[in-house]
Amino acid sequence: MGRDNRAFLGGPITLVILLLIGGWAGMLIPEPTEPSELESQQFRLAGARGSGGDVDVPSWRIGDEWSYDGFMDVGTLLSSNGVASNIQTITGPFDMEIQDIFTTTVDNQSTLVYEVEYDGLFEANGVSLDGYNGNLDVEYNEIDYIRVSDLSVIGMTMDIEVTFTVFGFINIDVGHIIINNGYSPPQEQYDFPLRVGEAWTSNYTNTLTWGGQSDYFAIPEDSEEQSSSHYAVVAQGDPGVPYTGCSNSYNVSSYNATGALNGFQWYCPGAINNAWRYIEIDFGLQIDFKLTSMSLVPRSTEINVDLEYPAWPLDTNLSTWVNVTDGSGSPLGSQTLEFRYECLGYSASLTTASNGSAFIQFDTGHELDSSPTSPRVDYASHGVIAWMASSKKVGVDTITIDDQLLTIDYTPRAEGVSIERTRGASVTVLNPTVGFNAVPGDSLMFSIPVQNLGILTGPATELEVTAPGGATSRATVPSLRGLQEVVIQGTWDVPLSQPVGDVSIMFHVDPDGLMVEDQNQSNNVDTFTLFIGRLPIADLVHPPPTRTLAEVVLDARGSIDPDGGSPVCTFVVQGNGS
Repeated sequence: MGRDNRAFLGGPITLVILLLIGGWAGMLIPEPTEPSELESQQFRLAGARGSGGDVDVPSWRIGDEWSYDGFMDVGTLLSSNGVASNIQTITGPFDMEIQDIFTTTVDNQSTLVYEVEYDGLFEANGVSLDGYNGNLDVEYNEIDYIRVSDLSVIGMTMDIEVTFTVFGFINIDVGHIIINNGYSPPQEQYDFPLRVGEAWTSNYTNTLTWGGQSDYFAIPEDSEEQSSSHYAVVAQGDPGVPYTGCSNSYNVSSYNATGALNGFQWYCPGAINNAWRYIEIDFGLQIDFKLTSMSLVPRSTEINVDLEYPAWPLDTNLSTWVNVTDGSGSPLGSQTLEFRYECLGYSASLTTASNGSAFIQFDTGHELDSSPTSPRVDYASHGVIAWMASSKKVGVDTITIDDQLLTIDYTPRAEGVSIERTRGASVTVLNPTVGFNAVPGDSLMFSIPVQNLGILTGPATELEVTAPGGATSRATVPSLRGLQEVVIQGTWDVPLSQPVGDVSIMFHVDPDGLMVEDQNQSNNVDTFTLFIGRLPIADLVHPPPTRTLAEVVLDARGSIDPDGGSPVCTFVVQGNGS
């Protein structure tokens, strides 16, 4: 199909044809059972999945630890440096731990920082390297300095040591690489609160220094340059990692200045960290970390920053409470903390009363952040911190400041829609990078966000969804606090008779116009578009049995793409070894 096609056929010697057209893949599957016409046309709404509030910046503690399965692809690094090897992906355990929390000066501003250490050992046994057979070990250590207020990266140091062991006792030092990255201003990889469909750009000066030595690959030169990284929250769903508590994660993808994808992170609110992190290192390494477990230190003291409103006008005082409780939720009085609004360099000393609460008003200011959203969704957002220096504990919240605030404004956000596509036994979370595409017989589960863009709490209402065939369905939207978002889930089974082409699904909040408090009725309707195509058909003329060293012609010219694309065939040939 023109926007989705990869098909598989087998032959007597296990010939596989891969039809590659577009950015996402679908396997040939048995014909699905035709649903009833009513079922095909209906968009079945299951109601609100949750309305628990924002996915906001987490508060970490010294000693918090997360464990991952690590996957490192070294094939590109070796081949690009002319090293003959059959090594591709090496694996091993990988740990992340919060080592310290301290203040330092960043861009002439006092800043609270996490020191985070990553440590792992990647191994591959029985591999060949430059004509020798043996075992490859890669020791990986990374120290990151991360801003507490928003998890922006201030700097990082990677220390990678590669050793190859032959005959069980001869160690060959393949290479030792030390990479230092500094970012000014810090690189904002997240823009809290996280919402699917939002995108931002982080502009910074990147100072990059290289150290180490290797006889197998070149160490790049140091550099300092102006750079931009582009980020987007492209999907919400299950990243499919070993840890079971991350089915409601957020895919934050990163793109370089040319728009090419160069990494992604699935942020898991349940783990207050990444469930899956994929990075590319400039000189040819690709690394995946998939969460297996976590161990958070006991929260014997909880610190919560409670803003009166999640958004507020520029240059205006906002009331805020800092609440301190013990592990059981009982208030703790006489606790001394520092209130920090670092974007303005503002701090104040607070002491909790007997009810465990301290009150403060602070000026929101008009400081822009260094990562403007596109399209514009607010003026700026900044972290607000309560810091207990004596025990190195923090509580964090995010304030959004804007000059175009309304009291109540409900809207469906088509740009924030996520789709989980089920095709036979295969389940795929679709996003703009993969493409919003389907074929007849697919079952599509939609997650549709409805948000209150205002700062006051609004009433319950309804969301009406109009399916491609014109049938309508409704679900209840609960009362939403200021800036709060609820996700409504619904399912559409693509009819087997659905023609090729784009289809539109319309979302209408408050369809009966009963919510008179809504100050902006013009954004109550939004439309989502996806492409319905067909799977490609692979046609291989199988060659006759042939002896080795003889020419074989693989003819797949009869392969077609029914929805109009141009098939591209990749042949994978596997012999039986006899």
